[in-house]
Amino acid sequence: MSVCDVQLQPPLAQRGKKSRPDESGSAFQHVLLSTGNIAQTATRTTTGSRDELLQSLEHTLTSSTPIQLQEPNSNVPILTIGNTTSSDILAEDRTDLDITIKLFIPSHPTPSHVHQTLTHLTTSLQTTTIDTVIVYWPASSSSLLKLLPLWRELERYVKEGKIANLGVSGFTGADQLRAWNQLVEIKPTKVQVRTEAGTLRVAPEIMKLSLTEGFELYLDTDPDDILSHRTLQRVTDIHSLPVVIHPSWIARYQVVVKTRQVLLSRGYV
Repeated sequence: MSVCDVQLQPPLAQRGKKSRPDESGSAFQHVLLSTGNIAQTATRTTTGSRDELLQSLEHTLTSSTPIQLQEPNSNVPILTIGNTTSSDILAEDRTDLDITIKLFIPSHPTPSHVHQTLTHLTTSLQTTTIDTVIVYWPASSSSLLKLLPLWRELERYVKEGKIANLGVSGFTGADQLRAWNQLVEIKPTKVQVRTEAGTLRVAPEIMKLSLTEGFELYLDTDPDDILSHRTLQRVTDIHSLPVVIHPSWIARYQVVVKTRQVLLSRGYV
């Protein structure tokens, strides 16, 4: 589901709950939650992506045993929960697959979010390239510059051939998209937008801009706050994780077989 910054709490037994053996004394600094392929495990009774994420998170915490590992290429301890490897795409021709990642940044975007996301997902999916990375950021005129360092890191991955396309989500109008395109070197080729309030149509200004700037438009159905700190803490408390968790990033991946238009894999990391 995400890499999270954590702070150790007192053992849960001191808070009226039963603690798990050896967890309260762990020295890990981050938690990685991975749902695995929910296209195979989910019951699909959810009404949206927030419910889908929460249902998958509950299943992961119920069925998985936490394992303490290290961050790839570093000595930083990390508590890993869930299935972090997938063999679903190995039997398929990689050229026939479309792999899309949507990266949700709750706050304070940094280049390290890109590195963490791509390191974990390319390892999990056993691939070296990603077709599309879409970044959700609740953009405002004053916040565009905050996203720029993260985008520069994505541009570096594009130049190295590790990402084919970039996209954005959360921008509220044509003026913001136009301003963003003037700031960046590699412009987004895919843009997720909301329909106008009370209608099923996209703002005409954005439609016109997509033609002049050459990006594809997609409907954005994800909520603004897909997983709050309070909601995540409530869920992890229920499952007796003795930590205070602050989500650093949340990534959803989707793997589609292009020739058959079949959803092969989908999950949250």
